[in-house]
Amino acid sequence: MILVWFVYGLAFFVLGLVILVYPKKDSRFALAHGLWMVGVFGIIHGLNEWLDMFIGTPIAIYRDWEPVRIGGPLGPDLLAWVRMFVLPASFFWLVLFGTTILTRNTKRRRLLRILPVLLAVGWLVALLLDESSRRPLVENLWSRYLLCLPGTLLTAWALLLEMRQFRALGLRSVTRDLAVGAATFIAYGVFAGLVVRKDNFFPANMLNYETFTSLTGLPVQILRAICAIVAAWSIIRVLDVFRWESHEALRLSEARCATIASAMPVFLFMADPRMIVTFIQGKGLEVLGLRPEQIQGQHILEAFPCGERLMDYCRQALSGQEFAATVLMNTVPFEIYYSVLRDRTGAITSVVGVALDVSTEMEAQRELDEYRRKIEKHAREAAVGVLSATVARHVAEPLTVTQLVLERTAADLAGSKAVDAVRSGIGRSLSELSKARETLNRFMEMTHPEAAAAEQPIGLYQIAKRTMSVFAESALRRKLTIAVKDMDAVPLLTISPREVEQIFYHLIQRVIDAADGKVERKLTINCSVGERCVELLFCDTCDGIRAQPAGNVLGHVLSDTNDIDSLGLSVAVVKRIVTGHGGQITLEIGPENATLRVRLPATRTY
Repeated sequence: MILVWFVYGLAFFVLGLVILVYPKKDSRFALAHGLWMVGVFGIIHGLNEWLDMFIGTPIAIYRDWEPVRIGGPLGPDLLAWVRMFVLPASFFWLVLFGTTILTRNTKRRRLLRILPVLLAVGWLVALLLDESSRRPLVENLWSRYLLCLPGTLLTAWALLLEMRQFRALGLRSVTRDLAVGAATFIAYGVFAGLVVRKDNFFPANMLNYETFTSLTGLPVQILRAICAIVAAWSIIRVLDVFRWESHEALRLSEARCATIASAMPVFLFMADPRMIVTFIQGKGLEVLGLRPEQIQGQHILEAFPCGERLMDYCRQALSGQEFAATVLMNTVPFEIYYSVLRDRTGAITSVVGVALDVSTEMEAQRELDEYRRKIEKHAREAAVGVLSATVARHVAEPLTVTQLVLERTAADLAGSKAVDAVRSGIGRSLSELSKARETLNRFMEMTHPEAAAAEQPIGLYQIAKRTMSVFAESALRRKLTIAVKDMDAVPLLTISPREVEQIFYHLIQRVIDAADGKVERKLTINCSVGERCVELLFCDTCDGIRAQPAGNVLGHVLSDTNDIDSLGLSVAVVKRIVTGHGGQITLEIGPENATLRVRLPATRTY
């Protein structure tokens, strides 16, 4: 039996040790987060069986070469008392494992969470109530009835539930090993949780060691040892799934990396501290006319165009910095993100670079800058036109009055004996005033809105998004969110796309100027289709729509009666464009926001 106890304890001890040291970090399997409890059970239970071995091992104590006493090395009573606490402690971890796995991510079995506490309290009550000298033997029975049998059955149940996840992944060997492990724990629960030492209460008086041996001819410890060996073998085989998971994650990562690298204008490379390229892959190499096999194993200085700059950046990365830099390779701009790989000690082993061809992005940025300059130029021209027309209109009025006064004065002097010089001066003044009036009339005709063109479909959404892209950075700095809603309509309008751009530009710029950048603000642009008209609604939460510009020295010039006209030059430009095409512009003020409603006539909407 000594050998049986030794193998019995060794099997569980090895099981626990392997589980505890096997890498399972960051696993997505629920089993990984609770299996360590089985490991703790294995370690403690293995020690318990070795205590049984020492308790049952006779050792002869010699004096003068004659044996004088036979007993355990530390005394069987002491070991039995130690074992009285070690045995239930080991089974408690099985109960905890089963309830943890069974109640994870579910509310149906949440009452199982209190089961470990109830069983532990029950065992402790049994310990406190038994004051006989047979306490270690009695507590051995209660440990098996209250903790071993429930713990093994719960563990088997948990392992069987985990089979579904691995079966769905097609891992037949893992599923089979889990089934073997579950069956083994059930068998172990019968042999270790029901077959106990004989005692004078049920079921120990009927199902015990003597009864089992008489029926089977084998000590139950042999079958327990076999269960321990099979359980250790099956659970250790299950641990291989975590290695499979790591390899699968690595394979998927490599596949994703290869897919991205082959589908995008990007290449990835790694270089060791000697600046030797150890890995490179990606479609971006095609732009440079290079292939991976040409570069791998080469020094960075020789492998890439502008190798000197790349080598300087790699050295900077080897110092532990993570950064991005743009380099020009064969006239193609690449933005390279540098990072490092470290070993377990934290030492840097490689530089990792991700190079992205940004020529398309740079071209798009150049186009956006050009569009920004163009729309800003048009905005300035429109603003100057509105201001000039307004000033010309106000100057023309006193000129007209002056001309009328001079004409009347000349008529009054026509029949008198006025000095010829006076009449001549009045005549010259009238001539110059007529020239000034003609100049102002021509100027005002030049500053009129664009003449109504033939109806054409206007993509409001495209114009809105293109105009918003001009303000993307400034809106972000001012904490302003610009939202476009219900802008799918494509109406037939006489207004030109350039003028629609100006409407969006001036009103968005007005709201951005009003946003203070301290709190989040919002501008919502809606489009509604009415009968033979399209309405654009600009609604903001930062008083940009309704507020008069600070220091509005032109307010009295632009208007002194109408609320719309008093909102400043930008709204005046919008009004001039809208009314010039037969539209209307109105202001609606609410308690928390203001809405500017722009109505444009439309004969049809797609």
